[in-house]
Amino acid sequence: MNKLYKNSNLIIYLVGIFVSGIGTKLTTIALSDKVLKLTGNDFNVSLVFMLQSLPILILGMAAGNIIDKKNKKQTFILMNVIFAITSFTFSLTNNSIMIFAILLINGIIQAFYIPCGTSLMPLLVNKENLSEANGLKMSINGIVMIAGYAFAGILVSFIGNNMAFIIDAISFVSIALIFNFLKIINKDTDISKNSTDKESIKRDFLAGWEFVKNNSIIRSIFFIDLIVTFIISMQSPLTYIFVEKYLGGRILMAQRTGFLFSFAGIGTILGGLLLVKFKHENKLLLLTASLVFDSIIVIIFSLNKYFPASLLLYGCMGVVGAFNGGILQTVLQEKTPESILGRVSGFISSIIEPASMLSLLIGGVCSNLIEVKWVFIIGSLLELGTGLFFLTFYFRKQN
Repeated sequence: MNKLYKNSNLIIYLVGIFVSGIGTKLTTIALSDKVLKLTGNDFNVSLVFMLQSLPILILGMAAGNIIDKKNKKQTFILMNVIFAITSFTFSLTNNSIMIFAILLINGIIQAFYIPCGTSLMPLLVNKENLSEANGLKMSINGIVMIAGYAFAGILVSFIGNNMAFIIDAISFVSIALIFNFLKIINKDTDISKNSTDKESIKRDFLAGWEFVKNNSIIRSIFFIDLIVTFIISMQSPLTYIFVEKYLGGRILMAQRTGFLFSFAGIGTILGGLLLVKFKHENKLLLLTASLVFDSIIVIIFSLNKYFPASLLLYGCMGVVGAFNGGILQTVLQEKTPESILGRVSGFISSIIEPASMLSLLIGGVCSNLIEVKWVFIIGSLLELGTGLFFLTFYFRKQN
């Protein structure tokens, strides 16, 4: 761990993750507020998130293919500059159509941003340090989770939406500037040397999908990631309804939901640090066991009505969530050749991100049909079944 703290490349990267995370939370709050004021339509707030996910579905594989062939450091810097421009543009317009168009551009850039971020980490640290580095990254995400929305909400209320967008633009510019100090060796692929016949282009484009399909470990990781993302994306927004119905009513809903997410953030910090302790263990076994553990925690949370206990349980969910997220990233980076890591990450994100949005829709429909606690319990049983299935698969393979 001490070696990582002396790794200037990683420190720069983590500082960028922190600044970007705070800035993103700032724009999320400001943009939701601005769209609601301009249109007066709650659905348009949901559209803010949908428009940023749609391009990932369509462009994920192509974006990963391009990332594999470009200098990742320069690409990452360029994307932050574009994000700075779009954030600044948000402050200049009050036209809802223009705002949605900019959001679509952000979604296109995000389709490249995800595989680029995944591909950068193995260039910053040695393979044996990936677990520790991803654990630190998850802990930074936990800090952002605790501080980001609180800071954003206070700042937007004091300075308004437009200044918030300008501050976010400045944060992206600062990231682009500090990333110039990264000292990494990036082997670019000369596209001109690649074969240009149709079959070769097709194979190149589908390389990420083919690798996931043929590599049993990455295939298992992909399915686990898909199911976990689907469940978490469904449960997180329903936490507000859960608190309103079972943990204090409408009067205490905002306050107590804020406390729950803060404890989840603390858990995320601890989970990222905990991952370091297990860096030499079988990661697929750890991941599947943690799914079983998490499902039990969520079932207990669903049946509990004592708020202090709910805080502890939600914090435990944060620990497991960070643990799982760090393992998923580490296995993907360890087991995928660097030459196709962007394509593999791009393919996975092209499925995961839209599944997250679909989950939000299904969760909303289900909460109108059955009690919200049963939505949590059914999701937990799906997670439990997934964990038990892969645990059984693992032990059969060992025998």
